Amino acid sequence: MTAEAARAAGKTRLRLLDYTYTFLHQHSVDGTPAMWPLSWVHPEEEGTVSIESQYYYGPSILVSPVVMENSTSVDIYVPKATFYDFFTLDVVNGTGSTVTINDVGYDTMPLHIRGGAVIPLRTGEAMTVNENRQLPFHLVIAPNATGTAEGYLRLDDGISTDVGDAYSDIYFSFDGSEMKVSGNFGYDKENALDMIVFAGQTANKTISIDGQQAEYITFDSEHQTLTAYNLGTKLKAMTVTLQ
Repeated sequence: MTAEAARAAGKTRLRLLDYTYTFLHQHSVDGTPAMWPLSWVHPEEEGTVSIESQYYYGPSILVSPVVMENSTSVDIYVPKATFYDFFTLDVVNGTGSTVTINDVGYDTMPLHIRGGAVIPLRTGEAMTVNENRQLPFHLVIAPNATGTAEGYLRLDDGISTDVGDAYSDIYFSFDGSEMKVSGNFGYDKENALDMIVFAGQTANKTISIDGQQAEYITFDSEHQTLTAYNLGTKLKAMTVTLQ
């Protein structure tokens, strides 16, 4: 069981590696915290002040670990905001109250994406950091209650202390129907883009990139996701449109 849990944790860690690298880079630049207590993100909700076990991993991933030994359920506080289950992208509409999550496996923990975020992941399986960097990107757009989302991705070689101009600072901005990808694209390696997933979608739509409709699109009505896949492009300046 311990080995199984370690493998699952390692897989999730690698999926979030670019997200993690980005917020740690931001911390090195301006001191932005790498981890946040709920009360910092939701100061208007008094109940968050006393919560010690839950926290934000970076700006957008809510972590709610099971802390009771041998337990497969956990009571978590869900703030008044839109969230998405990290593994299924199911919508969770928070009401500022405590809910019980049952049947939590020993090899996982509840993770939720806070609405309003664009999360860069990787498509495929990897066992090491180097293997992970060879995988194409997989963008998850998780809109908030107003239907908007934004995000930031830092790319460089991950090793050099001085990368010169060989880095990318990539910004994502989604207004509910159009996502713009902009920024500096000086790092031109390991940045293939394979998939774009829009969460919280209640109807099937087309997805176009710079006016060209994506050939492969799937709509999952159960999990409310709309996905363009097999994109075969690079992560570059572009406009992605829902119609």
